[in-house]
Amino acid sequence: MAGSSDIAGIEGDRAFRVRAETLEDLEIVSAMLQDAIAPISEIAWRRVDKRFIIMAQRFRWEKASRDRPFDEGPDTLGNAQEPGEENDEEKNEPAPTVWFERITCALRFENVSAGRANRIDLANRSQMLELLSLHVTDGGLDLAFAGDKTIRLTISDLSCHAEDIGSPWPTMLRPEHPEDDA
Repeated sequence: MAGSSDIAGIEGDRAFRVRAETLEDLEIVSAMLQDAIAPISEIAWRRVDKRFIIMAQRFRWEKASRDRPFDEGPDTLGNAQEPGEENDEEKNEPAPTVWFERITCALRFENVSAGRANRIDLANRSQMLELLSLHVTDGGLDLAFAGDKTIRLTISDLSCHAEDIGSPWPTMLRPEHPEDDA
């Protein structure tokens, strides 16, 4: 079950690690994994163990400030431009590059008795899926992906574990959503 001590690690540079056993817990996992990218080759259902596993490249939303203007972000060395500082164009230097982070996140579901993919070609092992949300349905759990693709898991009890693995890496691309533009 996610408690304040479980999710406190998402601040700063500590890894995200949470166990979800309630709908509230699952909402936290869903929010933290929004826009995670997972290749089909990194998705597995271990029928004998009743376990479904995804290794995804999670966008670190906790490190991305929605309020930060583009030109005040960190440069490639992580140095933030202070308000009032000369901008780099005036110094004939290239503008700082804003970068964000992704990290590998292991997502594991227990008590899975069946799984069904909708609009996903499971034979195309190089196909990339972009996770939009996790939500409970009647007798199951839906993993909703971009392009109206879904994986529905039949579960007896909600038991989900999510954990960052390894070190984050920089990316200049921040996922965009229609509501971001409003």
